[in-house]
Amino acid sequence: MCLRSQHKPRAFVPALHPWAARWNLTPNLSKVTLANILSGDTCAPISLADFERHLTFVTHSVETLQFLVWFQDYRERFLKLPSATPSDHDFVFRTPSVAETERRAAESLLRLASPAAVGKKLPSIPSEERTGENPPPKSPVIPPTPQPTTITAPCMARAAPSADVDNQKLKTECSRVIATFLIPESVKELPLDATVRDTAIRNLSLSSHPDMFMPVYEEMYTLLERNCVPNFLSTASANINLPKQIYWYCIGLLNMSIGIILAITFIMMLPTPPEANRAWRLIAVGFFSLGSAQFYSGWRGYCSQVWMRGNTQLRVWEMQEMDEEAQTFVDRILEPQKTNNPRGAQPDDDRKQGPDIVVLSARYTADKDVVAIAPFNGPFDRSSHSSETLRSMDLHHPHSFRRPPVFGPETVVQDPRIKAVHRQLMGDVVRFGVWVLLVFAAIVFSVPSRHHS
Repeated sequence: MCLRSQHKPRAFVPALHPWAARWNLTPNLSKVTLANILSGDTCAPISLADFERHLTFVTHSVETLQFLVWFQDYRERFLKLPSATPSDHDFVFRTPSVAETERRAAESLLRLASPAAVGKKLPSIPSEERTGENPPPKSPVIPPTPQPTTITAPCMARAAPSADVDNQKLKTECSRVIATFLIPESVKELPLDATVRDTAIRNLSLSSHPDMFMPVYEEMYTLLERNCVPNFLSTASANINLPKQIYWYCIGLLNMSIGIILAITFIMMLPTPPEANRAWRLIAVGFFSLGSAQFYSGWRGYCSQVWMRGNTQLRVWEMQEMDEEAQTFVDRILEPQKTNNPRGAQPDDDRKQGPDIVVLSARYTADKDVVAIAPFNGPFDRSSHSSETLRSMDLHHPHSFRRPPVFGPETVVQDPRIKAVHRQLMGDVVRFGVWVLLVFAAIVFSVPSRHHS
C-alpha cells in the first residue's frame, strides 16, 4: 500500500480488484521500472508527468518523487564542482545495500573532513556483504561517526574562496531539504524510519556530500519501486474512469438478468417436442454471454469502444487542467498590471516602465512555478501565493473532484506498451465471453422443458 492512500480521496479512478490489477500488468507492463519512468522512457499515460499526478491526487505521496528528482539533480551539480574527487564520479546507482551505504558515507566524512584523509583507506567490507542480494532491514546500521581527531586535522589546508561559497550554498540547500523532507510533522515529511532520518540529519551537520542522503534515497526509491509504481501502472492500464466502470457493471448485470429471465421463460413456456423450440434458448445465451463480457470488461477497467478510438478517458485532474488552461493564459497576460507595481506605482506610470515590465512578469511567473514544484529551493512567502497554489502544495489535503461524466473527454494513448495492454484486454474480454457462452449454453440446452413428453 502506498503512502497516504488511506485517505480514500475522491479521485474517481477505476477500482481494480488485485487479481485484475495483476493481470493488467503482465506481460507488457511487468518490465516497466521506476528507472524507465524517471529517464523519460515512457509516454502518456505512463509518463513521468502522469506518475507525478498519480502520486499527487491518488496516493498523496508526491514528496517521495520530488526528493528523488532533487537528489539526482543535487548529485549531478555536486560532481561538477572543482572540489569533487575522481572517486565521486565512479559511483553508480545500484540495488540498495546497507553495507555499501555505510562504507561510502564513512569515506565521504573522512575525505571531506581533512584533505590528508583522502588517501586513507577504511577496512574493507566482505564481498558477500557488499554485493548481497538480500533487501536492507527497516533500521539500517548507522554510519560510523568519525572521531574528532579525524575531523579537525591540525594541518588542514585553507579552502579557496570560491569553494567556500559553493560549500555554503550546498549547506544552505541541504538545510532547506532537511526542513522540508526530514523534520517530523513537516508538509512534505518522508515516511522514514527514525534511525534513517536521525542518521541523515546528523551526517548532514558534518558534510553536504550527496552520500549523506543515500540511506534516505535508497529507502524512498524502494518504496516507489515496490509499492507505488505497480499501483500506478495498473491504474494507467485502465482506459476508463470510475463512473464508466460502474456503467459497464450495470449494463452487464442488466443483460445477464435478461438472459436468465429469457432462459427460464423459454424452458417453462415452450414445449419439446418439437425439438426445434430449443433454438429459442440461443437468444437467452446471447444476452447472458454479452452481459458477462461487459461485466468482465468493467472488472478489468476496460472499454472496447474507447479502445477502438485508440483513446483513454481523461482523469479528473487532467480535465481540471484543461478547464484552467485558458484562465491561466489570461492571468499571465494580466500579471504585469497586478504584480509589477510592488511599491505602489499607479497605472499612469506604465508608460514609464517600458519593455522591462515583460521581463519582470516572466521572471515572476517562473519564480512562482519553481516554488510550486520545489518550495525548498528558495524562500517561500505564503502571503504571495494564491489559495489554489497553496492547496496543491498541501499534501495532507484530501483532493476531491466533481464527479466526471460517464462519457467524458478522452485523450490519445501514446505509449506502445499501454496499446499492447489494451489489445490484450480486448482479447481477454472476447475469450471470457466465448467461454461463458459455451458453459451457459451447455447448461440451458441440457435442462428439459416443463412440457417434455
